[in-house]
Amino acid sequence: MARHPSADHAAWDALVKRHLKLVDGGKASQVRYADFAKDRAALKGYLAEVSRVGEAEFRAWTKPQQVAFLVNAYNAFTVALILTRYPDLASIKDLGSFLQSPWKPKWVPLLGDKVSLDDIEHQMLRKRGRYDDPRVHFAVNCASV
Repeated sequence: MARHPSADHAAWDALVKRHLKLVDGGKASQVRYADFAKDRAALKGYLAEVSRVGEAEFRAWTKPQQVAFLVNAYNAFTVALILTRYPDLASIKDLGSFLQSPWKPKWVPLLGDKVSLDDIEHQMLRKRGRYDDPRVHFAVNCASV
């Protein structure tokens, strides 16, 4: 039986530990995309696991489990998005256009629907009254340092 991302984020945690570099004495971090690109199969496996979770299963989890799931999904799908054009981009903003940011397209298969990265951050995580956790913006940092 596959592990559910609600309780066990081991696959994503392992990827982050392998491909994240702490900088400035641990006050910031940088993703080593070149190394992540070599580990696409593991990333795709994690994303497939996340995408299999349905709305009913998600709603049955505790709020901390829901937040962890959404934060990890957001960050993992952001890395996957960057890898679609890596190394031929200087910024995640290069994936958008003058009229549309890269966070707006609804391409992320999540909870039985297609959502955008913006939807995850603003409608699912930051919407007033749902989780009320000001740390969310720091946990989903849009592929920035």
